[in-house]
Amino acid sequence: MAKIDIFAPQEKNMVSSLSGVKITIAGSNDTGKSHVAAHMPKPLLLMAESGGAALPVPKFPIPDWQMFTTIVKQLVADPEKTLQVYQTIIIDTTEELVARAEEAVARRFGVTEVGMVQSADPKNNPNGYSVARAMFKQQINLLTSIGLTVIFITHVEQVEVTDPFTGEKYTKTYPYNYSKEKGSTRFVINLCDFVVTTVPMGVDPETQKTIYSKAICKETHTTFARSRFTQMQTYIEKFTAENLINAIETAIKKEAENEGAGLVDYKAVDFNFTKEDYISMIQPYFIKLHKLYPEYVQDTIASNLGEGRKVSSATDDEVQELANIYSDFTSFCCDRGIVVE
Repeated sequence: MAKIDIFAPQEKNMVSSLSGVKITIAGSNDTGKSHVAAHMPKPLLLMAESGGAALPVPKFPIPDWQMFTTIVKQLVADPEKTLQVYQTIIIDTTEELVARAEEAVARRFGVTEVGMVQSADPKNNPNGYSVARAMFKQQINLLTSIGLTVIFITHVEQVEVTDPFTGEKYTKTYPYNYSKEKGSTRFVINLCDFVVTTVPMGVDPETQKTIYSKAICKETHTTFARSRFTQMQTYIEKFTAENLINAIETAIKKEAENEGAGLVDYKAVDFNFTKEDYISMIQPYFIKLHKLYPEYVQDTIASNLGEGRKVSSATDDEVQELANIYSDFTSFCCDRGIVVE
């Protein structure tokens, strides 16, 4: 297991590239969202909904959550090999992949909808949405931990809002479901380092060709957008992959200059947890939970390792499965206030 010394001198650096960055591109149909994403470096398109057939990039359909986790496992198993082939993972669309995660949780607990998980057995079942979101975040963080860029594609919706100062009512554009406090995709938007919203610019009256969309990168009065970097420009006048990359890298560079930080290449996160580490970490949770919720424990192990398997039977190739079990057990305990020593 990796040793961490929080008192060791820490360098004040920022990553100079898009490695490990999470981006949401939101917009209406035909505004270039998927087209721009497909022209980012070394793309791999994961299609949670149909519609990527016209994009000349490597692609896989994602009919269920298991397919997604299988692909993630392959991508992170050998980071050096992966980064030779892929750099940008495109998820199209956010809302559909979130739905796949929620469906998986509902099936695990034997209900038809994720919102029914807890109500089906209030004493024993956790909040289904919390479990699904924890699963989702874990998989995305695995991808970015090796230096991959993750781009989420999502739709937009028009929402009537009221100015808190003037009382004026007007329409504002948000990524789909973001305006709802408990919206199913709001947590994904909050994961992202950059959220850009595309704006269609119509057709050139002389050439009759579609004009490149504009992208809004920082929130305006009528459109939601966001960046963790204060130096990000507000608009990309011509929304292309090249211009998006340049805008992000320029924002990072300016931010570093303002903060007196250096610029460095991305270094993959590797905590070096081995099979033995995870088995040891899982053990106290197994002991505690097996007394209280034996069916849940067995179902969780079976869904990750297979029917009839024990945690101790995991092989060196099943470290990710052990990580999933550990994450499930810890989330389950957290949701229920169960203390494990």
